[in-house]
Amino acid sequence: MLEKLFSILFGFFLTLGSWTSQGLLKIPQTPTSSPIPSFKQEVQFPGISINIPYDTHTFTAWIWEVPKSKTVTLLPNFSQKEDGEALAKANSCEASINGGFYLEEEKPLGLFMTGGKTYSPEIQSNLATGFFWQEKSGKRYIEYQKPQSFENLDFILQTGPLFPIGKKRLQLVDDEYARRSVIAQTDDGKFFLISITEKDNILSGPFLSDLPVILSSKEVKNHVVFEKGINLDGGSASFFYLKQDLNPFVFPELKSVGSVLCIH
Repeated sequence: MLEKLFSILFGFFLTLGSWTSQGLLKIPQTPTSSPIPSFKQEVQFPGISINIPYDTHTFTAWIWEVPKSKTVTLLPNFSQKEDGEALAKANSCEASINGGFYLEEEKPLGLFMTGGKTYSPEIQSNLATGFFWQEKSGKRYIEYQKPQSFENLDFILQTGPLFPIGKKRLQLVDDEYARRSVIAQTDDGKFFLISITEKDNILSGPFLSDLPVILSSKEVKNHVVFEKGINLDGGSASFFYLKQDLNPFVFPELKSVGSVLCIH
């Protein structure tokens, strides 16, 4: 009886080994923890990068000034879902950053007008509380209220929240650590593209509610003093691109960006 049982078991394990070697049966391995994504800076950043100790974290603000002589274009990408870097290169962008929020239905969340076409109307929102637009003259604005007429605009984008730079945190219901994209303005009318990440992990960043405080830190003020900022889409849908002679500086998106702002 024991010899028969041993024979059956032996045959079973031989068959199991055959299945495994042929790829027909895969025995799951013990799961291991994934390493925290890191970023080794191999491409020189053509702007200002500032490390900011905050609470128990250290964040890095990657800041690039938009030259007044350059043009800003708002490019929709809701249905095309093109790669951000490819989109930037195809449109000869010197710099590019993701735009505002968008819905799963491939529509922007809030007012979105560019190239004379309105893709979405204004909405009332506790998140998208501001507007960023450019006149055909090249003047740019970040404001709580949109202009009365769009006739002389290149584009207008509703996004947010819009916030004054200072020591007061934003009051938000839901918040999480994530990479942040921001457009900030100084009191003398200079505009800056900013990406804020963890120092050693470009896929993470601060709470959205902490942006006013982080951007008013002494570390940032040693380089530039901002008056106000407006938040763009963040986290996995954030993207930052800066063209250089050899290799571009890129923080790639993890999922499609709904739109990009292209400086050229």
